Amino acid sequence: MKSATQNWINTIIGLVALLFALFFLYRQLRTLSISDGLAYLHALSPVQIVLALLATALSYLILTGYDRLSLRFLEKSLPYPKVAFAAFVSYAISKNLGISWLTGGSLRYRFYSRWGMTLVEISKLVLFNTTTFLCGFFFWGGLALLFFPPRTEIISFLRGPLLPAFGIALWAVLLLYLLICSQPHKTIRFRNHVWHLPPLSIALSQVVLGAVDVLATLGVLYLLLPSRTVSFLTLLTAYFIGEVVAILTHAPGGIGVFESTLLAVLGQEIAASALFPALLLYRLVYFFVPLVLGMILLGIDEVRDRPGSIDILLHRKTENR
Repeated sequence: MKSATQNWINTIIGLVALLFALFFLYRQLRTLSISDGLAYLHALSPVQIVLALLATALSYLILTGYDRLSLRFLEKSLPYPKVAFAAFVSYAISKNLGISWLTGGSLRYRFYSRWGMTLVEISKLVLFNTTTFLCGFFFWGGLALLFFPPRTEIISFLRGPLLPAFGIALWAVLLLYLLICSQPHKTIRFRNHVWHLPPLSIALSQVVLGAVDVLATLGVLYLLLPSRTVSFLTLLTAYFIGEVVAILTHAPGGIGVFESTLLAVLGQEIAASALFPALLLYRLVYFFVPLVLGMILLGIDEVRDRPGSIDILLHRKTENR
């Protein structure tokens, strides 16, 4: 019951956040015209699009490493093609639907339970993957807030020592995690639950893998921006803040919320007429294209895994004739 209530609360928060984000986008973009978008596309070179697609492929390839590393921690051995298939389909769909631990976890259960893993093991895999992402996210977030704070007036109340303090806190959590993993007894007890942590070698691999993943993801957006409009490190800070807001609001895929946050944070760095078309193309390249491919692969797997259902359907059609 508590889980169902929490899901409803998260859904309501996500919808409210989406409505506010759409209203903000309308206020920010009502002066833009189609000619602005066409001017952006005209200035964009084919090389930028190709590189953005390659960076997207690299990012999803790295995400398959999340599952691979998790299986190593769980001491499970599965062929990499199976792991890559399950990871890509799960991430391609869950990144668009939001609440990735639920949507991605459900899809992984569909695959990994077929290959002999239990529900508990799959839950640990999802938790491990989330931790891997947070390791990379905290590393870059700490760097961004410490050395490259945003100049926007939207969060001016966080100026001064607060933003660097948040950056230090992120690095402190990351270092604490590595410190615990370096100990002989790597367990955490919380509310009658015991959490077993990986050895230091795997924990360090999580940091490296998560950091490279965030870098590749951010690279997709950076490659789609008009040349010399904003520095990579400035974009890093805005991306971190946008992701935090999107995660906290539970908006599906962060759509609308992520875009409106970046428009607010980067308002003094880059014009909306240049940034918004880039964000739309980023949404298309990094989210929609993998989603379409993931849905196709899931459909193929459904047919291949349940051929008997197709035979029954064809048999029924024959009888009806």
